[in-house]
Amino acid sequence: MQLVLEADMTYRARRLAVGGARLLFADMHANLRRHDGVLSIDQMIGRHHVAVSGRGLLLMPSVFAHKPAPPVHLEEPLRLTYPSRGVATL
Repeated sequence: MQLVLEADMTYRARRLAVGGARLLFADMHANLRRHDGVLSIDQMIGRHHVAVSGRGLLLMPSVFAHKPAPPVHLEEPLRLTYPSRGVATL
């Protein structure tokens, strides 16, 4: 599992370096959309908006997640859990 997660992080870092946020999020998940600097998750049960604006966003790949998940509480640090690439190889 660790190797799968490390490979995903390396892949994402490379995409960010080459193409910025546009390329970083382009193939992360079908439910994840980025438009005009706004990151949205489709097909969520609840709705909330969080302004990142300079606060940073921690990306957390997971071998257990099947779709992207924002923080549960708005007071939590800004993070986005998402399905890691390569899970099918486990």
